[in-house]
Amino acid sequence: MEYVYKLNLPGLIDVVKDDLKLDPFGEYKKPNHVYSVPIKNFLHPNWTNINNLDWFHLSIFNKPPGSFGIIHNDTRDTSQFYWSINWVYGEGGGMCFWEENQIYQRTVDKDVAGLYRTVFKVNSPPSKKYKTEHNGVYLVNSTKIHNAYNYSKEGKTRYAVAIKARPTPQINTWEKVVNIFQSYIIQ
Repeated sequence: MEYVYKLNLPGLIDVVKDDLKLDPFGEYKKPNHVYSVPIKNFLHPNWTNINNLDWFHLSIFNKPPGSFGIIHNDTRDTSQFYWSINWVYGEGGGMCFWEENQIYQRTVDKDVAGLYRTVFKVNSPPSKKYKTEHNGVYLVNSTKIHNAYNYSKEGKTRYAVAIKARPTPQINTWEKVVNIFQSYIIQ
């Protein structure tokens, strides 16, 4: 099973609030920064209820050219399960994933948005690597160990806007998430 699936959903400019369409990242341009933003302040109301799920968190990630994010997962406890829908805005980026047996050190901290994450040091190349496209939308297993990167040769910033749904007993595995989004997944 893959850790990232491309979705057949509209690109970022088509899902942000009308007053953000000209410059959606106006106040969110600090390089290598993560912003936590209320969903209702960023997404158009038509896009805050995808698949009738309780979307409770929105993060904006800013990756300048040539940058690689820290290797982490989005939880401090492997019994917790997190996944997201990510809208990518900007060329030349992607995500890398590692397996548990590639880890030699782990620490728990909070990101700049105040959310707990586990940070890892690895001793081998990623086991999976996914390129992302400008205006692409992706279903991401963020419980898995990963990082994002921007290898843009044109000097452009890569943004990702990620929304997370509140965990429920009915949607508690990656397989279940992929199944409920099957009609959106581009094969």
